[in-house]
Amino acid sequence: MIIDLKQHPDSSKEKGTLPPSAPVPAPSSSVAQRKLAVELPTPRQIYTTGSTVTGIVRLGTKDLESIEQIQVSLVCTVRTIHHRYYGGTSHDYRRETTKLFHRDQTLWSRAPGDTSSPSADISFSIVIPEVGNDPRGNDPNAPLPPSFEAGGRTGWAMTPIGFVKYHIKASVERKGSFRFKERAFQPFIFLPPSSAPPLLPPIPESISYESLDTLESLWQVYKSTSKIRHGIFSSMPPAQALTTLWLPDVQSFPRLTKIPFFLCLTIRSNPGNKSELAKGSPPKDIPEPKLDKAYLHLRRTIRACARRGVQYHTRTFDKQPTDNFLHGLTFQESDWSLKNARGGETAFWEKGYLWRGLWTFKEAPNFVNRQLRVTYTLVAEVPIKGIGNDAKLVSRNLDISSGIIRGDNAETLPVQEMMGEDFPPDYFDDNEGDGEDDHEEENEKA
Repeated sequence: MIIDLKQHPDSSKEKGTLPPSAPVPAPSSSVAQRKLAVELPTPRQIYTTGSTVTGIVRLGTKDLESIEQIQVSLVCTVRTIHHRYYGGTSHDYRRETTKLFHRDQTLWSRAPGDTSSPSADISFSIVIPEVGNDPRGNDPNAPLPPSFEAGGRTGWAMTPIGFVKYHIKASVERKGSFRFKERAFQPFIFLPPSSAPPLLPPIPESISYESLDTLESLWQVYKSTSKIRHGIFSSMPPAQALTTLWLPDVQSFPRLTKIPFFLCLTIRSNPGNKSELAKGSPPKDIPEPKLDKAYLHLRRTIRACARRGVQYHTRTFDKQPTDNFLHGLTFQESDWSLKNARGGETAFWEKGYLWRGLWTFKEAPNFVNRQLRVTYTLVAEVPIKGIGNDAKLVSRNLDISSGIIRGDNAETLPVQEMMGEDFPPDYFDDNEGDGEDDHEEENEKA
């Protein structure tokens, strides 16, 4: 089954389609010299459950008469690695590998007494199943997770955390007692299908800080309150910073789709007598926010389980300036205004700062299975002068969908820059695969 993939929002091209059988490129000189290679259609495609993976197994032209059998396999591998470091040395290392599915298909087999040889290029077609099978978890209907890879840093070294990889493996068996199977691999991107895209509310063309409360019920609101101290030894009562984030109130956010948001920082003075405050002027001694250093980042949390060892890994995506969803946005600033407090006799001074914009999710969707659980949150922070005055906010876990809907059309895989960092990098390399060993799982059993 072919998939329908939402066009990336930054693309100015109209939505395009590929025919069900995308062309497979002619073998290059380097491929022709290899004994065995697997090639999938180009441009690269994204596959989902029920999709048909088509391609060609290229055998080269050497020793075709010695081939006994040619086989292709569709494999989904989940691996997690558990590390414990003490004094810079690993004292606890555990690795667990599970194949959620391994489907074999024989393309050619030599019958007894047959002296013919296979052709140098053999096409194949194999369907991705609806569910997988996790024997260790006693789950014969395990949901298929998206393609995923993550690593962690220990000191100066990068250590793997876990991955989910999908690939096509070709195996060639030849005559002779001491001949081993030849293998070639070709990975591909898999994303689980999602429901129809949600109806996202538009950002109002004109909105002020004072009119934020008039937003319709199509938005969900996250709030956080912190104190603003005037100084370590100051006896003045602290002011208050209220951080508020508005996101569309939808069940899930699709990948590669512009999601509108509002972020607001509200500064409030300590409440006082209303009539006395009305006679004075707005406060000038409240520490000011460092608005040029405000940020809204995506944070990922991974729970990795390997042979009963569990570790949590948290990472905030903040390497590039564009990882800050506030990058390039101009904030709106309101004037100080006197607001009534509850009871009517007291009041406080208030001033607001507002950002509004769009953010796009490029990483793998959140998922959970026996070995891996991946969740995402949005983290906002506006630094404020002084010690411990920063205004911070963390959203609840976000539900991210693939944005892929089953249909009659398919679109090409976006270029590598449009894929998140947690997709396996070798998915974009022209190599012979990920080198997974079929016997590794047996060797890792506890």
